[in-house]
Amino acid sequence: MADNEVQINLPLVTVLIPVYNGEKYVQTALKSILNQTYKNLEVLIINDGSTDGSHQIIVSTEDERIRYVHNKKNLKLITTLNLGFDLAKGKYIARMDADDIAEPERIAKQLEFMESNPEIGISGTWFKTIGNRNSIGKYPADHNSIKYTALYQCPFLHPSVMIRTSVLRNHRFYYDSEYPHAEDFELWGRMAEVTKMANIPEVLMNYRHHESNISALENPTQRKNSSLIKQSFYAQMGVTATENDMDLFEKMNHQVRTLSTDELNRLGKMLTSCVVGNRKGKYLYPGWFDQTIAAKWLETCSNHTYYGWFIWQTYWKFSGLRVKPLSVKSTVKFLIKVLLRKKQ
Repeated sequence: MADNEVQINLPLVTVLIPVYNGEKYVQTALKSILNQTYKNLEVLIINDGSTDGSHQIIVSTEDERIRYVHNKKNLKLITTLNLGFDLAKGKYIARMDADDIAEPERIAKQLEFMESNPEIGISGTWFKTIGNRNSIGKYPADHNSIKYTALYQCPFLHPSVMIRTSVLRNHRFYYDSEYPHAEDFELWGRMAEVTKMANIPEVLMNYRHHESNISALENPTQRKNSSLIKQSFYAQMGVTATENDMDLFEKMNHQVRTLSTDELNRLGKMLTSCVVGNRKGKYLYPGWFDQTIAAKWLETCSNHTYYGWFIWQTYWKFSGLRVKPLSVKSTVKFLIKVLLRKKQ
């Protein structure tokens, strides 16, 4: 019996691919999906009014699993994706962009993960950047770490996600047109309130970086809307976060070691507000959040021991950022670095 005959009784996965003027890469992207080891797919391609040769490339690809929708005019990405949500027949919807490449086992591994973890409503993957950059993108794996990461950056690669269709439909979730170029980030925030999230710590996607990426073409709009989304997460902790506050939080988590003395003081105050506020609003489990912030605060202060006694005093000043007393070993290590004004 052929593999596709065996798999026909397994869950149907809708791979949703929006296309707009993607003639340069769409054939490669499409082949990477059609050649997946998992075969029970419907490949829902929505051509959003392309004016190049995308249509000819798509229709020339013969595979009975392809469902082709051609918008008569350009409806833009958010409307096109929401149309895809309505049309999808699969138990799961896997996102894919027309310029990326999926690893052969991407769908199989994500599907196995989702089937084994019914509490997970959305999963993403790690990825390799191709094109004019070459790097590995790693996102946090567990739900708490993903929500924490969302306080300073989007925690998923959009074209890598697989979504449980029932979660979308039970809660009437769609991409919000009020957040163009950050619509995915906003949706993940709403989904986090009703389902668990995860990233598979394995490179299953190749993300193409080029001059036509939305992050390059629409950077100001994307940054503005991303800031609004992050502010909404802080608001769940009762914290009114300014752009400067969020910038400091991001720098702390990226281990920037050049914060000024004023910035360190402001960071301590902001983190204290977050810890106190989270105990009431419970954006994240308080015990987990308190321990994470305590570790980050110690790490940040340890990275600024070249300020000498100032950083020693600053660390102890914000008592609310210490979940438990430092061990003797950690205290002595920290003090030695302060005395030596050691800069890592």
